[in-house]
Amino acid sequence: MKPFQWGFIGSGHIVRKVARTIAQTEQHSISKIYSRNINSSKLLAEKYNAIVCDSVDEMLNSSEIDGVYIATPQSSHYQYITKCLSARKPVFCEKPAVINVKQLNHCIDIAQKNGVYFSSVMSYKYGPAYIKLKNIIKNGSLGQLKSIYADFGYDVAAMPKRVRLIDPDCAGGVLFEMGVYLVSFANDLCGNLTVDSVKSEILANGVDIYDEFRLTDSNVNCDLVCSFKKVLTAEAKLSFENAEVILPAFYRGCHYNIEYYNGEKEMCEYDFSYQNQFDVVIKEIRDNRIQSERNSFDSMRKELELLDSIRKKGNIIYPSMLEQIIL
Repeated sequence: MKPFQWGFIGSGHIVRKVARTIAQTEQHSISKIYSRNINSSKLLAEKYNAIVCDSVDEMLNSSEIDGVYIATPQSSHYQYITKCLSARKPVFCEKPAVINVKQLNHCIDIAQKNGVYFSSVMSYKYGPAYIKLKNIIKNGSLGQLKSIYADFGYDVAAMPKRVRLIDPDCAGGVLFEMGVYLVSFANDLCGNLTVDSVKSEILANGVDIYDEFRLTDSNVNCDLVCSFKKVLTAEAKLSFENAEVILPAFYRGCHYNIEYYNGEKEMCEYDFSYQNQFDVVIKEIRDNRIQSERNSFDSMRKELELLDSIRKKGNIIYPSMLEQIIL
């Protein structure tokens, strides 16, 4: 089978990391690149024998493109997703896919109308250790899940080149950079979460740099913290009736430790690779799916609903133009 021909929108840090991984495989090929940064897109194209496009429309008009990977600031995701889906090009977009649930519903409507694949990147859902853990939870040996604690943070002041992280026009802020992982993780493990409480620290420009929030359902309390002020553990701790589970770097889904209360222990660890999720995505696209089995439309929708509610309770407000629907 010939390689899947990717069109990349974006040429930044995460794109370069993804490209290094998937371009080494026989399954994937980077065919075309569009980015507002001409210099970085040219360097990327030269390295992977790709063609630089002068516009997104030029890329989408190419019959050589099998699907589009979008990795730009989240403020631009919605416009690129709708354009790609309207052109009947499958889309795999970095998190968060869009700014609010209304935009997400619009994207899903286009995907369903045109019969074209649409999903967003959420690495842990494709991690081999996390998949094994979900099966262990399902078989009931851990008992009922009682609580989740997870955090994720780093010092944004130590990253002067990542100015978009605190730029309101880029929908910057810690909730959309790191909190989205926390919300998605809790939602994937629990039944029907609601937002119980939110505490946010917000800069004068409206960008949140610290959020802590509690999500609850009838059985589980989820206490979640994200920060741009200092480095946090990026661990998740799950308390069950019969055991405690710790997931180092939970957002990758590649490592867990189980300590049963009877003294037994179990550990699982894999190397992280972007290839896990990209391999699944191209298989789903070739199987003519329009949504991912690992990251369904319903799951994406519930996560955006929770993020919308957190923003409302925490008074996290983005520029109004970023919230709009394009008809």
